[in-house]
Amino acid sequence: MPIERIRAGILTSIVLTSLLFALAGPLAAQRSRTATEKTAPKTAFNAATYDSAMLGEFAWRPIGPAVTSGRIVDLAIAEGPESRIGDRLGRLMYAAAASGGVWKSSNAGTTWEPIFDRQSTSSIGDIALAPSNPEIVWVGTGESNNQRSSSWGDGVYKSENGGRTWQQMGLRTSQHIGRIVVHPSNANVVFVAAVGPLWASGGERGLFKTTDGGKSWKNVLRVDEHTGATEVVMDPTDPNTVYAATFQRQRKAYSFVGGGPGSRIYKSIDGGESWTKLTEGLPTGDIGRIGLDISRSHPRTVYATMETKTAEIYRSDDYGASWRKTGTGTSFPWYMGQIRVDPRNPDRIYFLGISLQASDDGGKTMRNVMTSTHVDHHALWIDPTDPDHFVVGNDGGVYITHDRGETADFVTNLPIAQYYAIGLDLRQPFYYVYGGLQDNNSLAGPSQTRNRQGIINSDWYFTVGGDGFYSAVDPTDHNVVYSEYQNGGIIRYDVRTGEQKSIKPQPKFGQQDLRWNWSAPMLISPHDHKTLYFGANYLFRSPNRGDSWEPLGPDLTRQLDREKLPLMGKLWTKDAVARHAGVADYGNISTIDESPIRKGLLYVGTDDGLVQVSRDGGATWTRIAKFPGVPAQTYVSRVIASAHSEGTVYVTLDGHRSNDFKPYAFRSNDYGRTWTSITGNLPVNSSLQVIREHPRAASLLFAGNEIGAYYSGNGGRTWSRLQYNLPTVPVHDIQIHPRENDLVIGTHGRGVFIIDDITPLEKLAEAERSPLVHLFPVKVSTLFNYNGSFPGGLRGATSVGERSYSAPNPPFGSTLTYYVKDSLPRGRTLSLAIFDSTGKRVRELTANAKPGLHRATWDLRMAPAYVVPRAPADRQPNGAFVLPGRYAARLMVSAATGAEGVSMETPVVVNPDPLIPLSPAEYRELHLARVRAGQQQARVQAAVRSAESVKEMMGEAQAALKNGAGPDSLTKQAEAIEKEVDSVLVRIRGRQGPAANEVDDKKFDPSIQQRVNQVAGEIGDVTSPATQIQRETLELAMQDLEKEVARLNVLLSTRVPALNHGLDAAGVPWTVGRPVR
Repeated sequence: MPIERIRAGILTSIVLTSLLFALAGPLAAQRSRTATEKTAPKTAFNAATYDSAMLGEFAWRPIGPAVTSGRIVDLAIAEGPESRIGDRLGRLMYAAAASGGVWKSSNAGTTWEPIFDRQSTSSIGDIALAPSNPEIVWVGTGESNNQRSSSWGDGVYKSENGGRTWQQMGLRTSQHIGRIVVHPSNANVVFVAAVGPLWASGGERGLFKTTDGGKSWKNVLRVDEHTGATEVVMDPTDPNTVYAATFQRQRKAYSFVGGGPGSRIYKSIDGGESWTKLTEGLPTGDIGRIGLDISRSHPRTVYATMETKTAEIYRSDDYGASWRKTGTGTSFPWYMGQIRVDPRNPDRIYFLGISLQASDDGGKTMRNVMTSTHVDHHALWIDPTDPDHFVVGNDGGVYITHDRGETADFVTNLPIAQYYAIGLDLRQPFYYVYGGLQDNNSLAGPSQTRNRQGIINSDWYFTVGGDGFYSAVDPTDHNVVYSEYQNGGIIRYDVRTGEQKSIKPQPKFGQQDLRWNWSAPMLISPHDHKTLYFGANYLFRSPNRGDSWEPLGPDLTRQLDREKLPLMGKLWTKDAVARHAGVADYGNISTIDESPIRKGLLYVGTDDGLVQVSRDGGATWTRIAKFPGVPAQTYVSRVIASAHSEGTVYVTLDGHRSNDFKPYAFRSNDYGRTWTSITGNLPVNSSLQVIREHPRAASLLFAGNEIGAYYSGNGGRTWSRLQYNLPTVPVHDIQIHPRENDLVIGTHGRGVFIIDDITPLEKLAEAERSPLVHLFPVKVSTLFNYNGSFPGGLRGATSVGERSYSAPNPPFGSTLTYYVKDSLPRGRTLSLAIFDSTGKRVRELTANAKPGLHRATWDLRMAPAYVVPRAPADRQPNGAFVLPGRYAARLMVSAATGAEGVSMETPVVVNPDPLIPLSPAEYRELHLARVRAGQQQARVQAAVRSAESVKEMMGEAQAALKNGAGPDSLTKQAEAIEKEVDSVLVRIRGRQGPAANEVDDKKFDPSIQQRVNQVAGEIGDVTSPATQIQRETLELAMQDLEKEVARLNVLLSTRVPALNHGLDAAGVPWTVGRPVR
């Protein structure tokens, strides 16, 4: 039959699935768990007690960054047995992040996967492998580096399959684990150094031992309720000889003492049954943190580093019986405090301090190595077969060297950034996320990019160095960014020039120094973009972007003297070990807000438990010192003024600095005079860092605690965890983008995560009132083309190798969210389609009719003009982009017998690319050219397929004639038709196979298909009107195609039917294309 113009093909729908957003490893585990732990299906949700399991398609999208990596506290690298790991030491690696869980590499650090994401904590103290079986992995939870930001854990975990599954093995009240050592030949024998609670006395402290693989534990070395064990090492030639270091310390919000008489070195020669305190040659009096290591090549030699007034290094050459001081290192030992010995040279040591320091004479002289790495070193593994090869973990991640530290290779794909606070800008079309990281500067990076690779490391830039904290962006000019570093170091950053202007408030000459929070809060007034607030112990206001400041009122704290506050049941002298180390000056403002409704209605919270309220712009203040059920002086982690009711304010308090892990969240409707708890059903053992109110829905609240993010749709009466693919991780800040309505969280351990468009959470009540289905409003979409400006190919790792990092962009187009309230009545179907302003159907999408919330993404394209048979979905052609404009999404339930159908519509606005200045007429011209090119591609496809069909028929006819009886005239007809169709195919698609290179001249003579596809691709990938050459090329190709289609149609309508008639008349056996007789 003749070929007609093909105007439409199949409809392609794009359903948003969680796999687009998440790492494959965690989600694979989650899918497995869901399959085995599924409860009775839920057919409808109640907005008051929303089941977060219904949010399965509201997956979190991680955006990094990985360029900074984050704090690594330990490394475990398999060394044996050779029968299990082969002869490639350093291939199987585990890295423990301070608050980012455990990561595994099976290729020497090229790629990594998280393996601890679904446990109850992400804070890690130590990790160890069984020397006899590297599949046995022990993890001690709770970072042991005594930081102000250290999170706590809940004991030790064990995996017997390389981290695929885990079992909690006890010591739940230890809170912080310093070291784990596994017996070299008996994997059931394990020592655990439990440092014990950082913020209080008691708990499981000391050295614990199991002989049954963790089923039971014995506290084999205990000192007192203030002292735990921070280190344990085993003699490589005699596993019954064990050395342990104890550590007395305590931290509070107001102070820290990192030492005492309990800190000592002990030795056992009977596997921990009895212990001897080692004293000869060692310091007496109060001692701080101690690090230990034994020489593998000369086990008589043992090294220790310990804090007295400095970080001192001691050496014993008689198994610890006597010691001598050999030198000092540069360190904060309470935070680092470790030492390692070269496995072949007992005189070569490495001191893990601010820098990695090496000595070839046992510590007498020291030099810095790996000088291109980050500072603050916590972990070091040295290859026992090649001491020039070692792996380092520090505050900046993992580094690998093969030349003994002369050069370093940085692992750039560990997204374990520790955010304190985040901010958002309003740039178009994609907003940026700003924020400050623990010891890794303040950064800015895009929420999505135009790059097909997604968000990569080079998309991020620094706004200020040091430890980073709050960032705020001028809502009228994203080039003006306020960032800060420790001790109130606030700067104004110019994105265009990269200049940083210091704008820190200073006390007047002769006055007391200001007291700054470690993360001093800042706020741009919601009423004036030039007005900036900044908190010390006074609240400061600047009317001119920080160029001048004025204090608002008096000191707003309790003004307590921290020297008179006890630690470990006593007052300490100023010369106590590590006194106040890592502690901000106590009595400071920890959080600020101004009412979006009323200018000058100010709230501040303090680190000593006060909330202060001013209703007159800071002239006078009302002090609030008590909250129901909350201990006095509990740290105020966040105060938020409502955007819906002038007198409404929210506050969260964080008691973990007093070892109180309860969540405290309150709301006041009367400017703070009275308070109502909105803690609801939040976990009882996870303190709150942040609360946030949705700017358009008063009852929609979000909260972040030590293990994740939570949501309440009823003002805090009940809460649901927004987990799905979000790993267990502390959430320190939450923002809601005012334009995009995205939920953005800053985690302290895994970077930034986004749920794109939370409108459905905002509109849940409306959905519940709908009879069968509900279609939610859709945010505005932007039409643009992805680019490939970052070098790379089609594989996920790009051309820079597999150690690159990229975070996913959201699905391209307009994401539609709909709710199916219950199972549809029998015989009724659900459909979802896009219509233009004239009511013409533009695209059909696949709709999921199962009860619950669902998402589908329209890629802003028309249906493709044709379909490729038997090709997978990702190999099918795309339709042309639609024009910018207003469209409608329509969700329809078909009508049942005797009933009407149900239909809902929502507008879909498609904006033009703001970076491309095309007029509406130019857009229309481009759109018509794209549609026209697609139609010609469809005609080419139809012509090629029809010609191939004719060729197949002629092949079968000639074979039948050769094997049967038939006149030669029929054979000649078949040969002539085949020759003609071959000529048509050559003209349309060009020569195929080896014949493609058999060209006698060098004339430029591309086939029709090549010309059409080239033009379609060129104008489809660029938002620009077609060039003259492109228009002429397409026009000429269309003319040539008309000629070939005419030839082909003659064959189809005349010559092929005539041949088939002759074959039938001659009784030639049936061939394809002929009627079956």
